[in-house]
Amino acid sequence: MNEVYLNIAEGHEKLAAGYRALAGKATDSESTVPEPPVPEPPVPEQHQPTLEEIRAAMADKSRDGHREAVKAIITKYGVNNLSALEPKHYAAALKEVEEIK
Repeated sequence: MNEVYLNIAEGHEKLAAGYRALAGKATDSESTVPEPPVPEPPVPEQHQPTLEEIRAAMADKSRDGHREAVKAIITKYGVNNLSALEPKHYAAALKEVEEIK
């Protein structure tokens, strides 16, 4: 029966030694509680221009004497009129129109 108690005591000593070793390896930077993840800042959503906004901008530039430049922007995207322009090209086309001087 004494062997049983001796085995239990040795087991506890080994367990205690293991905990001491773990405690000795821990540094101040390590924490038992994980740090919560830092959320990424939200990406500002870019304004998607509408067909009406592009139409108005192109009409203004056409009235100011830039009709050929406006037409060149429309045909650059492979269409013959503004109504046929794909929505994915709206932002780029509007930017080009606004850059006309």
